[in-house]
Amino acid sequence: MEQQNISENKNLQFGPHKDLLTVDMLLNGYESYGIGWLQQTMDGLLAARRSKEFMNSLTTEQAKDYMEQQAKRNGTL
Repeated sequence: MEQQNISENKNLQFGPHKDLLTVDMLLNGYESYGIGWLQQTMDGLLAARRSKEFMNSLTTEQAKDYMEQQAKRNGTL
């Protein structure tokens, strides 16, 4: 099987991205704060992904109702 140099692929973009949590950021945090910080960060990212998937599964009307219920529960409505 022929090997490919992935750096030759023109579709790959290497460089900073202002809204992207990079592996370097995770490793730097782990180095500075330890495994507990990394676990909390990963748990937060997973929760955010599940929340996004849940909200995307709702109709517009369901999403509106859900947001109103959450606002009432949090005392912001």
